[in-house]
Amino acid sequence: MVEFVSAQVLLSILLWAALVVYGFSSLWWIIETFVLSCGWKPDSTGAWGLDDIQVRILTIDAESVVQQTVNAIPEGLTDVRVIAEANIAIHGATVHVVPDEFTCDATNKGRAVEWARRDVDCNKEYVLYLDEDTLVTDFTGLQDADFIQFTEKPIYTGSRLTYLCEVFRTGYQFEQLGFHRLSYPLYAWGGGFAIRHEIEQEIGWDVATITEDANLIWRAAKEYDLTYQLADLRFRNQAPPSVKSMLKQRRRWMSGTVKDDYLLPLLYRPLYFTASLRGHSLRSCRCWPSPHICFPVRPPALNSTV
Repeated sequence: MVEFVSAQVLLSILLWAALVVYGFSSLWWIIETFVLSCGWKPDSTGAWGLDDIQVRILTIDAESVVQQTVNAIPEGLTDVRVIAEANIAIHGATVHVVPDEFTCDATNKGRAVEWARRDVDCNKEYVLYLDEDTLVTDFTGLQDADFIQFTEKPIYTGSRLTYLCEVFRTGYQFEQLGFHRLSYPLYAWGGGFAIRHEIEQEIGWDVATITEDANLIWRAAKEYDLTYQLADLRFRNQAPPSVKSMLKQRRRWMSGTVKDDYLLPLLYRPLYFTASLRGHSLRSCRCWPSPHICFPVRPPALNSTV
């Protein structure tokens, strides 16, 4: 009888703890979306035209998928590069194959983009990175910011459950409306973002990490007074084809970001795990500021890092 009561008490404590953590996670999302978002505006997408952008599409060897991505790119974007691990034929883009002998600290995707940073010529103001399955929609130019993030809209690929999970996850991206007020953007979606070429060249990708996109933006925020802009555009990308692949993807994002938390100020670290409680992992999983009232926020009229 005593053991049964003890088990009930333990279960109650665990459930209440989960409720409190999830409740705070949701409260912070509300603050980001409705408070920190004050001052966000779509801005002019004509500050930098299509001729100021080089597109880089990353793949291993998915020729047919990449061809669809290239086909969706606006005609005005003429400098389109595909960074691949194997030689593939793509109409409308220049294919660059990462040499087998190239070595650096970065691995996998990070190794490919680091090689491209060093060896692919670029005389444009911005580099726009896309995943192999990212379909560009309604794109006419870029805002004037150091880092421009595009949001995503999933495409059904056979699993209704994973598609609905992706819809739920991307719905939380409304909180990105408040990221321009933070010294460190809380995550980055690597499937669609643009960065000033000069900053990318300075920061580089040569780091041993499996969440390259978050690692890059956190290091850039640490070194620069980084200006961040969320573009009012949704690019299409494929939902994971199965629950197994989705779980593997989420596990990779979370483990990678946890290993990179040393890049963040202490106030941004404590509540990583709240991300998983509400299914909120992007190309890197969420990281959360401290519940203290004094987390670093950019004043509306200033760009200086607090």
